[in-house]
Amino acid sequence: MIEVVPPDRLGPVAIGMSVDDAEAALRAHGAVSVGERDGQRPGVAYYPSGLSVHVHTGTGGVVNAVEAFRPIQPDTVSFRDIDLFATPAHEVENGLRAFTEVEIEERGCTLIAPDLLLSLWRPYVADSPQDRDGYYFESALVAEPGYYD
Repeated sequence: MIEVVPPDRLGPVAIGMSVDDAEAALRAHGAVSVGERDGQRPGVAYYPSGLSVHVHTGTGGVVNAVEAFRPIQPDTVSFRDIDLFATPAHEVENGLRAFTEVEIEERGCTLIAPDLLLSLWRPYVADSPQDRDGYYFESALVAEPGYYD
């Protein structure tokens, strides 16, 4: 299970960590594969469920954003008891609106909670749960202040 705690962390990776510390935290959290990176590319970790976590770096090589991508098999990525990838996108939106401002962009594909520095994405909007790619969010990103500027 990955707990999303914006704007501080996503799973074991905290904003402001070094990439080496982030990769070590992901390994300790159960990631089975942590990708190699060159000087500019962030680390990528994969879990047995197919869940992947991408570490983005900013100035000084420290983590400025962390993004999780929906797993192939069940694996929970939750924010305040909302499973961000197993709950229909419209229900996630309603759950977030209950306590924070929510902006919808890209014709419903992107949800941004600016006060939380949290964004969610799906490639298109679908009306049926059988169309998983458009009915559920595909990625969740937690970022540092100023990331979207």
